[in-house]
Amino acid sequence: SHAFMTISELDEYLSPNSELVIVRSDDISEIEFNNLQQKLNNQTITVKKGDYSKRNVLLELDVPSFDNIIILANENKTPQVADAVTLLALIHLR
Repeated sequence: SHAFMTISELDEYLSPNSELVIVRSDDISEIEFNNLQQKLNNQTITVKKGDYSKRNVLLELDVPSFDNIIILANENKTPQVADAVTLLALIHLR
């Protein structure tokens, strides 16, 4: 997936012991998760199940403690729906 490629590339630029929090509405398989984690040198991953366009999901994450936030659109949605969900998340994050 594009998300996993982005995460792998991002790893090259991060400081050691960085943490990546992934919020996704679908499940990530344990095999998929382990394969990704093994490829990373500078970050550990935490996966939270939830809809990142929902305000209460974002509030539970303690977003103000994050240094950076990257929102990747859901590749399984139409571009219009993916854009709408992303815009809603951005409104909640402001």
